[in-house]
Amino acid sequence: MHRAALSALLLSVVVLSGCSTVEPGSPSAAGTSRPVSSGASSTSSSPEALPDACALLEKVASEFSVTNVEKSSDGEDCKGDLPEVRSVMIQIYPDLGLAEHNPGSQGVVSDIDVNGRPGKLVEKALTKFDCAVVLELTKTSRVDIFTSASVTNDSCAVAQQIAKAIEPDLPRS
Repeated sequence: MHRAALSALLLSVVVLSGCSTVEPGSPSAAGTSRPVSSGASSTSSSPEALPDACALLEKVASEFSVTNVEKSSDGEDCKGDLPEVRSVMIQIYPDLGLAEHNPGSQGVVSDIDVNGRPGKLVEKALTKFDCAVVLELTKTSRVDIFTSASVTNDSCAVAQQIAKAIEPDLPRS
């Protein structure tokens, strides 16, 4: 009995000492959100140099009559208003590639090519009037161009036109 108690005590000391090591540095939470970019668009071929969503949208704003361009409340996406479509949003996913895109339950997906870049066209992305063009940046990153129409059904044409216009400013892997 004495031997069992001593074994339990030694085991406790070993377990507890494993939890008492001191790690240098300052404590910080492990981030799960996408990093906020600097606001500068990049045409570098480096996979780390991701474009800024608002810089991309602002660059084509006059061509497509986009108004009210603004970063989302979390600072990660950019949205704007279009005359013939209710809204447009550009989202950069630095840690999710084309293969990880989830089209939702009603999305109709087809493979597309935009200026030689692989992508996906997602009709009925959220509702029957919504559309998304998803473009590969690298195997593990992508940019989504999402358009939402109120009653017209031209959101896919607009999303494809915007994707074609911003594609030259996207980095190549």
